[in-house]
Amino acid sequence: MTICRNGARAALAGMAALAGVAVACMPAGYTSETPVIFVMHGNSRTGQSYFDVWEEHAISRGFLLVVPEFNEAGYPGSRSYNLGNIFPGEAPTTRNPASAWTYTAIEHLFDAVRAAAGSTRTAFRIYGHSAGSQFVHRFLMTRPDAPVERAVAANAGWYTLPSDTARWPYGLGDSGFDVSGFAVRFQLAATPSTEPPGRRLNPSGSPLPGRSTRFRARVTATG
Repeated sequence: MTICRNGARAALAGMAALAGVAVACMPAGYTSETPVIFVMHGNSRTGQSYFDVWEEHAISRGFLLVVPEFNEAGYPGSRSYNLGNIFPGEAPTTRNPASAWTYTAIEHLFDAVRAAAGSTRTAFRIYGHSAGSQFVHRFLMTRPDAPVERAVAANAGWYTLPSDTARWPYGLGDSGFDVSGFAVRFQLAATPSTEPPGRRLNPSGSPLPGRSTRFRARVTATG
């Protein structure tokens, strides 16, 4: 983990081990009450490229930007990143310990960021794109008490429906999760893509219908 304070970079001890590699930007005028925003990368696993895009916004709009990078070596496949490493495989069997979930790493990282940056914020905001969008909405589904004050899940190829009619990971069936308050916790966003649902977008015959990411986002948000 490195931090950018007015263009200067300095190591933040103990933070890199929490979620692979991460970069952060502390804008000029930072105070202990400055909002903290996490940005979750897509399937490319290139956190630095997301940081490069978001850094100017962190500086101009005045928020503490944190971009974790869950690399393929440490978090192989969609099971370890997009699906949070909740179960040993994709099927909802006996859960892994919550301490092993990729989702809980974000909460630990937030605690480390608060300590390192002297932040008094008690909650963070989070944005995810593509595979990061999958990460974000399942994070909220499976960690309902996580200190998230606002979340945006943008352009996921497919979603976990907030319904028991489909089995995990395409729905909540057999997962043991209850997301009755899920719809009010975050915003789904999608561009008007008309990319057809191939295996990458709709793997293993997901029942989530629709010809576009916008349609799939709308179905997920409304259940």
